[in-house]
Amino acid sequence: GLVDDDEVRQRFAMVLLDKSVHGTFTNRLRDECLWAGVACAEDGTVQKVVWPEQTLNGQLPVDIGLLKNLTHLDLAENELSGELPEQLYNITTLEYVYLHQNQLSGTLSESVGKLLALKRLYLSDNGLSGPLPQGLGSPGSGGANARPLSTSHWSFNRSFSWHSSFARAQNTLRFTTTASQERSRRTGIYQTSSI
Repeated sequence: GLVDDDEVRQRFAMVLLDKSVHGTFTNRLRDECLWAGVACAEDGTVQKVVWPEQTLNGQLPVDIGLLKNLTHLDLAENELSGELPEQLYNITTLEYVYLHQNQLSGTLSESVGKLLALKRLYLSDNGLSGPLPQGLGSPGSGGANARPLSTSHWSFNRSFSWHSSFARAQNTLRFTTTASQERSRRTGIYQTSSI
């Protein structure tokens, strides 16, 4: 099981997340691994928080960064607002982040490049703006940690305005225009590939 300090940190982070997005403490069970929409590993560490389409509002708390073993965060299709906390990018185990169709604002931090396990990042239908961080494998980044967009799924949309360096390098990338594009528009998922 968890060492006592780790267990306390995890419970603290989960209670704050619950209070921040639900507006009240909805989960009265002591063990967060028994909460609806939460999945834990055998050792009791929270790996998944899946609370989509629950009319959640509020902001992601900075203490979400204490969930060091989180691999899936799905808070899509809610009414969350504010900026993504910088501490979110400290969860280097994150593989799937679904935050599309909320009311998030601000920019996507360059720190997103620390999420080396990241496979899917869905942020469409929010109020995000600014440059596409180089750590995501944006054109010309050349960084050692850059992931090629051709092998990953990123979700942004018209409300995400691209930085001019991305626009200059667009000749190296294209958005797919297959028959699935209409489905992509509905789901907010865009796949990019090299020309």
